[in-house]
Amino acid sequence: MPKSKTTTRAVTVRFNSEEEQRLRASAAKLGYPTASELLREVLWKELGSRHEASDDAEQRMVATLDRLGRDISRSPRGRRPYSR
Repeated sequence: MPKSKTTTRAVTVRFNSEEEQRLRASAAKLGYPTASELLREVLWKELGSRHEASDDAEQRMVATLDRLGRDISRSPRGRRPYSR
């Protein structure tokens, strides 16, 4: 089976010289072959964790709305405030 081609695009991120030195040193210290590899890894981890946090928040909101809906449906149907 032929290997699928992956298209990559360059993205420019500007660092001052001190930041660039720290980035390259960190990449080497952590065993990444290039600073780009380290940046890719960090970005994907960060984006993944934010997506998971967003999903968690959404699930909590849905659960709260479900609970409130059940509470309202169980409330007495008699006279309600502001009813006409």
